[in-house]
Amino acid sequence: GGVLGIFVALLIAFVIELKDKRIKSIEEFKRDFGSVEITVKNDDESEAVAGHIIKTGLKKVGIMEFEGGLKSVGRCSEIITKGLQGIDREYVAINVSDSDSAKTSVENYSVFEKADKAVVNVHSNSFNELSAYKDSLEKVLLIIKENQTCSDLVRRVLESTDKIVYIYVKSSVSEGKNKKHRKR
Repeated sequence: GGVLGIFVALLIAFVIELKDKRIKSIEEFKRDFGSVEITVKNDDESEAVAGHIIKTGLKKVGIMEFEGGLKSVGRCSEIITKGLQGIDREYVAINVSDSDSAKTSVENYSVFEKADKAVVNVHSNSFNELSAYKDSLEKVLLIIKENQTCSDLVRRVLESTDKIVYIYVKSSVSEGKNKKHRKR
């Protein structure tokens, strides 16, 4: 009976792990999707991406970040956008979501089209909005968060556009524990 119980427990653990589509390491991500343009240690370091945008001369860029919840804009997206506007105030920030009214969507797109430089933060599940902007965007920065972003969502974005730049954010779970023990 005990051996059967252990076998069943192992089988259940295996099935759960098999169904878990979250990206667990940068190596796994590279194996499945290719190279990563920028890797950052945690959300707070994502401001470096703003410098990359400026350095590469991108003027119209989209950002998609898959948060655990249904926030309109993810934390990294906010940090990148603020950093970008801090470096160059000409960048117009636009937040879009499939839940926006038709009027809001038209107004947002009009602002986007008129702007010389714009960053469009696309709600994590707003593939319709991504479709509306994708032809006018030079690149779509896809924020990949270790142990949070699901590979199925990355594949879905790949089906929508080929203008993707991967930004990989390492998990800060163990880092957060270490910070508590450091003296300032």
